[in-house]
Amino acid sequence: VGLTDRYLAGRVKSTCGIDVAEGVLAQARMASPDVDYICYDGRTMPFEDGCFDVSFAMCVFHHILPEHRERVVREMSRVTAPGGLVVVFEHNPFNLFTRIAVGRCSLDADAVLLSCSETVSLLLDSGLDEVERRYILLTPWNGAVLRAAELAVSSLPFGAQYYVAARVPRD
Repeated sequence: VGLTDRYLAGRVKSTCGIDVAEGVLAQARMASPDVDYICYDGRTMPFEDGCFDVSFAMCVFHHILPEHRERVVREMSRVTAPGGLVVVFEHNPFNLFTRIAVGRCSLDADAVLLSCSETVSLLLDSGLDEVERRYILLTPWNGAVLRAAELAVSSLPFGAQYYVAARVPRD
């Protein structure tokens, strides 16, 4: 809904967001008026091949039917330049508090959570090269000591979310 995008706008050359739901895009436009948002059909992303250095999906894949996830990764890869990054952020199904939050959220009624290892396989099976994976958001509090502790255990499935970053091969 544009909350992440407002932190990117002005720090990168350009930012664009897409979604299949116009209502979500309307919220995003209010949160981040400097970002271009486009409604799309959920099949083919409305961009030229290789036009982005980075493409990311933040807490989206658990709403995509498992049989359609590979197609979405392939589209993300297509619109990302060779050597660019495709990054997927998702909820960690092994975190009890995450499962409770997802279970109570009406927006997640259709959610099928996927593990970090499933996401890694999805990206690798789509021809990408893994760069990094990390569990994040172990604690909602901030501070140098807590950040250091979170980093120290980022390979263990404790965090509320995780991300997997993969690179589009240069050919």
